[in-house]
Amino acid sequence: FFKNTLNLLQNNIKFQQPPNMRKTLSKALNTNQPPRTSSSSYHTSSPDTDSVIPRIDSVSTIGSTKWVKLQTLSYIDEKGSSRKWDMATRTTKKKNAIHGEESMSEQIIKDKALGVDAVVIVPILRSRKHHSAKKGDKSTMETLLVEQYRPPVRTKTLEFPAGLIDDGESAEEAAIRELEEETGYVGTVSTLSKMFDEQISTHDSEKKTRLKTSSGQLCMSPGLCDEIVKVVLLDVNLDDPRNINPKQKLDQGEFCAVRRVSLVDNLRKIVMDDNRDASQSSGNNRLKLMPLAGLYMFALGLEFGRKI
Repeated sequence: FFKNTLNLLQNNIKFQQPPNMRKTLSKALNTNQPPRTSSSSYHTSSPDTDSVIPRIDSVSTIGSTKWVKLQTLSYIDEKGSSRKWDMATRTTKKKNAIHGEESMSEQIIKDKALGVDAVVIVPILRSRKHHSAKKGDKSTMETLLVEQYRPPVRTKTLEFPAGLIDDGESAEEAAIRELEEETGYVGTVSTLSKMFDEQISTHDSEKKTRLKTSSGQLCMSPGLCDEIVKVVLLDVNLDDPRNINPKQKLDQGEFCAVRRVSLVDNLRKIVMDDNRDASQSSGNNRLKLMPLAGLYMFALGLEFGRKI
């Protein structure tokens, strides 16, 4: 096969080959080895043996408000060159500042050491009473989204519930607290144990496949800021009396509307279709409703999962 291919290249393709290519093809024909082209013929992204590990040499604060600092980083790039980068950071960020370890759980200490600022919550709403008896039917599964005005983008956004991690909290504890504050719903850390698979008896529950319910470190906008978040999956039991008529517990100056949507039927429509040209009425003004990138990718992943 290889010889036939090389013969075609030499005899039938109508273009002028550079001398080094002709020699390479002839040599390959005699040795039954694939041709190797010079570095000028094509480029590969193989690791550079002369590269160095990038590092931050210094951090200078240019200005600060109550919540945000502007800093300039002096760093060394992969080629060993000195460069600078401007970035924003939260004034509340506590990098590697671990105090009172004796009263903290191992996970809280780990999150603080990693510089985790906030949690993004993916709520999974289900009811055993209304769950379809048909195995594998997830049509009754819902999630919660919040709408709120974000001044930097000058419009309302559509997001998963989210919030900062307080001192002394793990990401999972912050997720449970923030979900109740923003939406009124009470959740528990999900086990994703085959999601209401009632074909498995209770005494076999420990044998169910379990997935991680919170992520590792995730960056939000690494070209602009050093914010690090964790994504936490929460189960919301709609049969729980506390979730029958949920009431938000918003902080002063916090405004957000809660949207309860079907994961199967409505999420793609709301996030991927409606918001292409959608507007949200607000008095005499009309504000476009902009989904967060992470929410859009979540909906896109669900759609891929349905069709691939």
